[in-house]
Amino acid sequence: MPGRAALAVAGLVGVLVLAGQPATSVSAGDPRLTGFEVVQRNGTAPVQRIVEMDVPCPAGKVALGGGVNVVGGTDRAQPMFVHQAAPRTVDGRSSWYAQVVNRGKQALKIRYTANCVDPPPGYEMRISPRKVKEGGSATWATGCGGRKFLLGGGVYVPKGSYGVMAKASGPEPEGGNVWGWEAGVYNTDGFPRDVHIVALCADFLSGWEVRAFGFDFPTQQQVREEAPCTPGKTALSGGAAVDPSRIRSWLNESYPSIPDTRGSPVGWVASATHTSGDVRHLGLRVVCAYT
Repeated sequence: MPGRAALAVAGLVGVLVLAGQPATSVSAGDPRLTGFEVVQRNGTAPVQRIVEMDVPCPAGKVALGGGVNVVGGTDRAQPMFVHQAAPRTVDGRSSWYAQVVNRGKQALKIRYTANCVDPPPGYEMRISPRKVKEGGSATWATGCGGRKFLLGGGVYVPKGSYGVMAKASGPEPEGGNVWGWEAGVYNTDGFPRDVHIVALCADFLSGWEVRAFGFDFPTQQQVREEAPCTPGKTALSGGAAVDPSRIRSWLNESYPSIPDTRGSPVGWVASATHTSGDVRHLGLRVVCAYT
């Protein structure tokens, strides 16, 4: 688990694990992801500035998941807020995009991560265009449907914006073993903004599962928690929700957990803050499979 010095201690309130069950029986012949690799870039967020970056995957590979976090101590993420984070295509290459803002009093070192793989069988990107009104908030989901399984997703503003903030972005159950990608946003701009909710879907993969954890944390605090994969599996993507329908709750970080001794992610980490007067809930989810 990540260190939590200077962070609130959250209370674990629930764990849910859903393993995929395709129409045919699971066997040793189920396809595995190939070509998995982690690509990272570092950047700096100056004081009171919004910054953004694309992390491109190697040619021919696709970004299933990605994240953004503050480097340099467990208490440094509090002034950073995630605006947008999603897979997208730039100059013909799949990449992971993230936009964050530094509301603190010192510059922050930021790490951007993309989980890249060879396109899995049945891979497709599904995008749901939405519109959020000026000064408003909304929550939507994009589903995989049918016999497809969710591998990742995200939320971004296609025409660019510095005023749309993500309050939630992660896997969301749609019934049974069907999962979609849900995102909640708040628009601080003075006019409506187009928003794209992205879901990455594919055929069943060996060991596919979504693990969901829930934590309560006290008022006026930041919490950082981790959702681990089952040992032996790789974290493909993940996300978090901080009471997306309520104000004064914010997502600070969301990123893959990569131990020093292993090159592949083993879980998903998120940190969140709220400034209201009551207890808030952090929902943390990770998509895992064998690689």
